[in-house]
Amino acid sequence: MMILWTPLIGMLVNPTTETTENREMAEFPKLLKKNRLNEQFLIGIGKYFEDHFAFRPEMVGANAVARSRIFLTSATEQIVVGTDGWLYFKGTLDDYQGVNILSDRALYMIAHNLSLMQGLVESSGAKFFYTVAPNKNTLYGEHMPYYCKAGSVSNLEKLRPYLDSEGVHYVDLVNAFQMRDEILYLKRDSHWNNKGAVLAYHSLLNAMGKEHETYQEIPYEIRQDYIGDLNRMLYSVKAEPEQNQYYQVIQNYQLAADADNVEGDWTIAANEEGQDRILMYRDSFGNTLFPFIANEFAETYFTKLEPYSLNQVFRYRPDYVVVERVERRIASVIEKPPIMQGPAAVVEKGEESETQSTVQMEKSGSYYVISGEIDPEYLGDHAKIYVSIVPSGAGGTQFYEAFGMLTEKENGEYCDNGYRLYLYEQTLEESDAYEVQLMTVDENGSHTVANKKITVQYGGEK
Repeated sequence: MMILWTPLIGMLVNPTTETTENREMAEFPKLLKKNRLNEQFLIGIGKYFEDHFAFRPEMVGANAVARSRIFLTSATEQIVVGTDGWLYFKGTLDDYQGVNILSDRALYMIAHNLSLMQGLVESSGAKFFYTVAPNKNTLYGEHMPYYCKAGSVSNLEKLRPYLDSEGVHYVDLVNAFQMRDEILYLKRDSHWNNKGAVLAYHSLLNAMGKEHETYQEIPYEIRQDYIGDLNRMLYSVKAEPEQNQYYQVIQNYQLAADADNVEGDWTIAANEEGQDRILMYRDSFGNTLFPFIANEFAETYFTKLEPYSLNQVFRYRPDYVVVERVERRIASVIEKPPIMQGPAAVVEKGEESETQSTVQMEKSGSYYVISGEIDPEYLGDHAKIYVSIVPSGAGGTQFYEAFGMLTEKENGEYCDNGYRLYLYEQTLEESDAYEVQLMTVDENGSHTVANKKITVQYGGEK
């Protein structure tokens, strides 16, 4: 009874006031709401107690340690407990086990969307590179638990031939890491360690053909002070720091005044000793890349914002543009297609067919956005999608190529027959109604799958 009463009585002297979880703690409920008795008061008291009972962090931490070290199971659904103290992010399981593999159509769309980005970047005079930060279990799966069996193929492996066929400049980090005998990821974090960041940085700048510091002769200090994301999520107050490398290098760059760290949505740096400008669309793997890259370039622009806005290519005029994405999220470029004007194209009209294809149009900022779904019967795995749009009655055959897109259904499943086209508002003559032709083109020919008159939607209103 003493043990059972301790969390409640202990609240008088030691209530829990902070949480390591990424959420707000429950507040003490009010007895009255709008001058009436709060019917949810007792439920609110229960939720308040769940978050604030005494010694909660210590108990949660002890529970996580016992379950992971004795039973090799995780106290949170987001983490997979491996052997020898290794932790893995559950979101990488599909890639590791080869399940829920993307369709051939989706893989083609990823590569083709990237090739459209590359085309625009290169037309501006810059060089484009795409790279994927490997999932930890792609490189170090030997520590995965016995009940998680490795699959025979992953999305990234299946994507490679599509990147080659679309001519995307791909920097292969999987091969770069696999060629090293040493472990370059953290045991209790989902990311590479600082030495792994140097390898990724070196691989990228080698691909660019840019002279740079290799850090082969730069000494580093090993400190046992790093607490990673998975470590903190699972063990909270019981997290034990692990080793990481810290290079003894002079920082030549200065962060912009409104950027006090490298984890924000936008991180900008200037370096008087550097050369060239670089723009990187990145995720959290870019946090440790940033210091090494910013030490080499005169201007460095890192952004986490999605969808990628290619307007930044014309605003910052980079010499190099890099898209970096973690392996488990390579489909993001077709979940949220980049914001850029669809390239103009000359297309021969195909046979017009009655289909279930859909078209909608809305005004968003300085763009018109045309989107919808293509009838799967008229959409081959390698089909390109073109849109012609003119004011009603004007006529015309100017086509623009649209991005392929995954569309989410009501049941949460994704379909690979979506599309999205961005057009600058000045591209079109202003009108209340437009005539839109929608076409698909592949090795089997072309089809006009929609020919409709539509009105523009402004914030949901026509």
